[in-house]
Amino acid sequence: MTYNDHMFKKLGYYLTGALGLIQSRLRIGMADLDVIAKRREICQNCPEAEPCRGSIRIKCKCTVCGCQINDKIRLHRSKCPIDKW
Repeated sequence: MTYNDHMFKKLGYYLTGALGLIQSRLRIGMADLDVIAKRREICQNCPEAEPCRGSIRIKCKCTVCGCQINDKIRLHRSKCPIDKW
C-alpha cells in the first residue's frame, strides 16, 4: 500500500467518523438497545480499544478507526473496522 493509499483510507475513516458522530448526537439511525449492549461489551474487551483519560477499565476510543466507542456502537449501520461486530 502506498503512502497516498494509506492517507486516503485514513481520510475515509475520519469522514465516516464525523458523519457518525453527528448522526449519533442527533439520534439518527440508532441501533436497538440490546445491539448497543452487545457491541459495548465486545469493544470493552477489545485490545484495540484505548482507555478513557483517567480510567483504566473503561475504554473510549478505537485505535483502528479513531472513533469514539460510545458514538460508534449506537449507530445501526456502523461496523467494527476489524469485523468483531
